[in-house]
Amino acid sequence: MNANQIQRLFENYIASFDMINGPEHNETYKWHAIGRVQERWDLSADNISEMVKQSFSLSYNLINNRIVQPVSGIVQLAKVEPEAVRHAFEALLASTDDAGRKQSQIEAFVDTTNALLDRHFPGKWKYAQDVRAVIAYLAMIKPAENYLFKSKTAHYFARYMDYSNDIGYGPDI
Repeated sequence: MNANQIQRLFENYIASFDMINGPEHNETYKWHAIGRVQERWDLSADNISEMVKQSFSLSYNLINNRIVQPVSGIVQLAKVEPEAVRHAFEALLASTDDAGRKQSQIEAFVDTTNALLDRHFPGKWKYAQDVRAVIAYLAMIKPAENYLFKSKTAHYFARYMDYSNDIGYGPDI
């Protein structure tokens, strides 16, 4: 890795910090959202619906948006099937270093929760879970093991920094 490029990156970031994190470009909300999840996440909570709601309350546009609302779907589902939601998250969060197994866990979560949502909230398509939402849950609940990145941007960055190790792959989400 090119140490001069890294140093220049840090210098530019520090010099631009106020602009990057000012009211117009405020990106720190993402860290606050992850911090909230870290503070509130507790799968053993008596009221799992409220715990999920409170945990993801600062996630704004990171998961939910005006069209789809997967977090809201989990919150509503946890009101009627709290143990099923608890078990779905336990299975999703089981630690593994195997990417194929992690992908299977994600797909199983999507399938399980969507089947339950279809049963309890037929026609509420905005509550549907998808891979993108579930990866975001993982990244916010266990950020040291799961992270989001824009593949194209990350590869440009790696090239710029003369980083030669494999950084992974995948579509931007």
